[in-house]
Amino acid sequence: MITPAIKDKVLAALIAEFENTGEEYIELPYPSVFPDCEITLAEYDSIIDQFQRMGIIKEAKGYFGGCLIRRSADMYDLHSHGGFAAQELILRANLEKLGYELDELSKDTRLSDIAQKLSATASLIEVVGNIIINNK
Repeated sequence: MITPAIKDKVLAALIAEFENTGEEYIELPYPSVFPDCEITLAEYDSIIDQFQRMGIIKEAKGYFGGCLIRRSADMYDLHSHGGFAAQELILRANLEKLGYELDELSKDTRLSDIAQKLSATASLIEVVGNIIINNK
């Protein structure tokens, strides 16, 4: 199963390989990242595809038996901000806060307070939505 920790492992392996080689393009074979086969090759390919869609890598030129990967600055930004695991923690915290604010809103009957809280909740929903959209 693909988890944030698995994606972070691929991200860290990409960064390490780029740093070690200094090359514009690298190869990152599945067995070098997952020698114990924690995920399938198809899942690994899905992660690489997602990284390309998200802009974490610029391109993945496939060939029989592997692919060449080109780096992107977004890869380093994501890693320095805690990777996918940190994004998931932020998403969960925002959802908990949203739930708390909705509970508080249901207890408060003053219209002006309701309008302010609805505005704050809408802003939070927008932030959470952006996080979810950017991770797909």
